[in-house]
Amino acid sequence: MAFPDLSLQNIDFCFPPAWQKVVDFLKTGIVIMSEEGDILFHNKDASDLLGVDSKSLRLKNLSFFLSPDDQKILWPNILGLLEQEGFYVGEIFLIPQNGQPFIAQTQFLKCSENGVSFIVVTFQNIEYLKKLAKSLKEARHFTFLGRMLADMAHHVRNPILVIGGLARRLKNSPEKLTYYSSAIIYQCERLEELLAGLEKVINFPKPRIRLVEVQEIIETLKEVFKGEVSGASPELVINDKNIRNFVFYSDPELLLEALKEILKNALEAHFLCSHEGAVSLNIFKHHQKVFFEVCDQGRGLKPDILPFIFNPFFTTKPGHLGMGLTLASHIVEELGGRIEIANLVNPTIFRLSLPFDRRRPERRALPKHSF
Repeated sequence: MAFPDLSLQNIDFCFPPAWQKVVDFLKTGIVIMSEEGDILFHNKDASDLLGVDSKSLRLKNLSFFLSPDDQKILWPNILGLLEQEGFYVGEIFLIPQNGQPFIAQTQFLKCSENGVSFIVVTFQNIEYLKKLAKSLKEARHFTFLGRMLADMAHHVRNPILVIGGLARRLKNSPEKLTYYSSAIIYQCERLEELLAGLEKVINFPKPRIRLVEVQEIIETLKEVFKGEVSGASPELVINDKNIRNFVFYSDPELLLEALKEILKNALEAHFLCSHEGAVSLNIFKHHQKVFFEVCDQGRGLKPDILPFIFNPFFTTKPGHLGMGLTLASHIVEELGGRIEIANLVNPTIFRLSLPFDRRRPERRALPKHSF
């Protein structure tokens, strides 16, 4: 069966009836367009998804259904990638002429027939998959909160029982006012610390992503840990050679919160061992990621506690609540990064990695086509 003539001089073509029935039956938008994006053919699902009747959709440029920003950057990059590699696969935000905007999973394939080049595009509305992924994430969050509330009952009950016992002793022995009141204040401070930690995890702000300079992060950490950086025990050394002018996209406030918790954990572990060496923060970039490695010479971590290390209220340090690493882990996940334990002992290494930019390369700049 001969393929239809797709030359721009003969645009008003139709597929054979059998072909037309097949492409209309498929629950996927199918478009054949010119190299510039003008629609030469489409099936029924494409017309329905784009909210345009069949007659009006013909010869309309596919970029018409993109946002202004995507028309300026994404669309030229897609055409450039098609010219260079012959295909493109990715998610695109489409804005129908009539209907609700949606996220589409798209596939572009450049073809040639009888010396005429054209592009076949298929796309599907995956908005429901995005909503499902969001629901699953929320379900995991609720499971996490459920476990945390169960543990919280234990951590709240103990100080309250102690405060009640101390208050009764104070009533019977008012001459020991200073001793018992100090003990009650200590337990109240523990409860306040617990509630502050819970508030940070539960009332977690939505990340506000912007361009961040590594130097900005470094200077803030030096101010927060001024004593340790200046040489006080335990000492903190920040190694940032060849990366001071480096920039990446993230939420600097949330990133700093995560780094502060990891560094505090390392400094405390170091201090408990009375180690004379320094805790180090190593910052470097590799394969489109920026890495923050925190190394300490504390007692290290046992393999059997690794599954619980980021759980709320889990701690191996007496008198600690065990919320810092939980918060750090939650922040890194929200920033699209990863936190892992790269080494268990001598030294213990916590490694935090973040992408340079959570946007796909084709959304970042005008065409260079060297993605």
